[in-house]
Amino acid sequence: MLLYSYSQVMHGFSASLTATQLSKLEKLPAHRATYHKSFGKLFTTHTPPTHQGIWPESESFNGRGMLPVLERWKGVCHVCENGTDFNSSLCNRKLIGARSFSKGLKAADENLSATIDYDSPRDLFGHGTQTSSTAAGAYVSGADYYGYAEGTAKGVAPGAWVAMYKVVYYAETEDIAATDVLAAMDQAIADGVDIMSLSLGFKQSPYYSDVIATSALSAIEKGIFVACAAGNDGEAMNSTHNGAPWIATVGASTIDRLSWKE
Repeated sequence: MLLYSYSQVMHGFSASLTATQLSKLEKLPAHRATYHKSFGKLFTTHTPPTHQGIWPESESFNGRGMLPVLERWKGVCHVCENGTDFNSSLCNRKLIGARSFSKGLKAADENLSATIDYDSPRDLFGHGTQTSSTAAGAYVSGADYYGYAEGTAKGVAPGAWVAMYKVVYYAETEDIAATDVLAAMDQAIADGVDIMSLSLGFKQSPYYSDVIATSALSAIEKGIFVACAAGNDGEAMNSTHNGAPWIATVGASTIDRLSWKE
């Protein structure tokens, strides 16, 4: 069963195959490499660790005062998928794209919770909304934390457009499928994004087999800046994730907790 075809991050596809089908495929003259399914996780500390997506009703994504979307945006303007509690009318001049990718998790027999999560670009617990508003949230006056620290909230680049590509879901055992991440990054490149920001990662591996490293290299070659979270654990106290030299690897130098893998 074909899951995705890739044309930007690589020239290939992902599929569910039997051992016999895979053996025949690997004997073809055009075959170059096979990578088996792998799963990753969200990188977070104090924000909930289970979701990625966006809450379009947030004032951080209001389109007031935003310039029209540039013509070089290759996707249809305001392209948003229809899905659970999400439709294209929720996009505007700020939120110019919202897609979700879950075929990889479903093919791995991961049952996405219909009661806890949305099989759509919509966020539930806030991680994707928080990270995207931190990066590019619009000006929101009167923001506060339960009455404390009232002021104006904004992202680092409040005038930037936002396109969300959701790949993280609440499932039984796994949160992120490599095939879904590849598809999301492939689509983002095709749509014409300028910057990719990923707060997730996979088990450390050589660059040539690292989903994010290889996809990020393709993005960099097309002039797209890629920033990734360094993660909160690893093989040692000084180890990080997403450390390829062409990625801007981001992490806090100090934090109020320690975490490492035994």
